[in-house]
Amino acid sequence: MINATKEVAKGNLDISIETRAKDELGMLIQHFNRMIRDLAAKQRELEERKAFIETVVENITTGVISIDRNGNISTINSAAKKILGIEENPVGEKYWHVFPKNLYGPIYHAIKETLSISSGTGKRTEVTMHIKGELKHLLVSASPLKDHEGTWAGVVIVIEDITELVKIQRAQAWEEVARRMAHEIKNPLTPISLSAQRIKRKLKKRHLTEEEVESLNRSADAIIRSTETISNMVNEFSRFAKLPDVELKPDDITEIIKEAVDMYRDNRTVDFELHFSENLPKKMLIDREQMKRVFINLIDNALHAMNNSGKITIKASYNPETRKVRIEVADTGCGIPDKDKDRLFQPYFSKRKGGTGLGLAIVNRIITEHDGTIRAADNHPQGAVFIIELPYREAA
Repeated sequence: MINATKEVAKGNLDISIETRAKDELGMLIQHFNRMIRDLAAKQRELEERKAFIETVVENITTGVISIDRNGNISTINSAAKKILGIEENPVGEKYWHVFPKNLYGPIYHAIKETLSISSGTGKRTEVTMHIKGELKHLLVSASPLKDHEGTWAGVVIVIEDITELVKIQRAQAWEEVARRMAHEIKNPLTPISLSAQRIKRKLKKRHLTEEEVESLNRSADAIIRSTETISNMVNEFSRFAKLPDVELKPDDITEIIKEAVDMYRDNRTVDFELHFSENLPKKMLIDREQMKRVFINLIDNALHAMNNSGKITIKASYNPETRKVRIEVADTGCGIPDKDKDRLFQPYFSKRKGGTGLGLAIVNRIITEHDGTIRAADNHPQGAVFIIELPYREAA
């Protein structure tokens, strides 16, 4: 009994005690053998469940990574390795070695933050990453991992590759752009056609009265205005559709902001205030011309919202924890209604008379291609503020 108990303690459940005793000791041995058989059956059941779960996790297209409380990678399925471009098996290694901050920033920070909190429900974020030269859109969920007793045991990271979904959404967006473009071009064509017909009828007469000459002039002016509308629309659409690819080069974001502001310094009815934090990186990888276009568009929008009179404040700061540069462009204009904030960056959405509705769509596209985000909020006590967050990439 003592030897058998020691074997069971070691995990050996393939053991049974033979006895011919019929007394209390014999009954004890029979119950002991039955207990060992039950334990062995439960262990086989647990192993089968574990194998089944591992098979399911290994065959799903969603990446799953578990990290223990010490930061060691416990498990990683094939989908996660494929999505993140990992060829070797990193089980047992520290997560910061496998997911270095400079290459896998969003994954690194998601693990670090969740390990440090060790409670709560975790968080889910959409990120854009360059992995082995390929741009990928990922949905990353990080949650505290707990054992069957509810004790915190580490972190589980779930990664979904939504790159194709984003491409489909963009294709659908372009379909909507094409439909709206056709509609917007069709509208000025009607007055052009009617004005041209009116001119043609009048010109059939040899002698025109002063009133008829005035009518012809009005018709000609209508044609000119309508063709200018179409021309502006097509030009703006062309700029939106044919934005050059982002070329990331080391540059100073503060100098780009100052250059954009200098273009409007002659406007004496508008005050500009610039605030740059001391820890703002001097050089970061950005596209100078495209970022300059972003600030020109935002300043132009602010001027229109303020009717060319007020104050524009631009702040730039750096958060070393998230490794992001934050830029705020605030005005003291009429503000943005809550119902319009989500639609601001959609093509052809404009509350501005005579606007094409592509300015902020261009801004959004440039920021997105820099792997950043932009959103609109209320500026207190008055006006609106556009908040840009760009990932800080160190210049080589």
